Amino acid sequence: MIVAYLAYLGLTDESLSILVLSGITNLLLPLYWTNFKQEEMNNRVSNPVEHFRIENNLVTIGDSKLLVEKVKRVAIDVQDKVAYCSLPFNHIKPGIFPNFTFASEQADELKRHIGLKLPSATIIE
Repeated sequence: MIVAYLAYLGLTDESLSILVLSGITNLLLPLYWTNFKQEEMNNRVSNPVEHFRIENNLVTIGDSKLLVEKVKRVAIDVQDKVAYCSLPFNHIKPGIFPNFTFASEQADELKRHIGLKLPSATIIE
C-alpha cells in the first residue's frame, strides 16, 4: 500500500488525505484477507496421509513429486482447528513449495506416517 501511495505521489505530485488512505485500506485489506482464506480452503485435503505419499523413492504431495533424498524437513503446524503441512525448503518454482491444509485432529497421524515412511526427514513444528 505504501509503494502504491508513493508511486501515486510521484506521478501526480498530489497527496491523499489520511481519510482517503484509511478508506482505501479498509476496503482492500478485507478483500485480500477473503482471498487468502479462499486459497487456504481450496488447498484443504480430507486425508493428509493419502495426500502425502512416499513410494518408489518419491515424495508425492498432490501433483508435486520430489526425490526422497531431497526432502530433509517437513513443516507441520497447528493453528486453531487447521493444520498446515509444507516442504518450505523444497521449492517447485521460486517462492512456491508443496503445501496443504487439513483438520488439526489428523496432525499426529500425519507425523507418525512421515516418521515411518521418511525417517531421514526432520519434522518442524
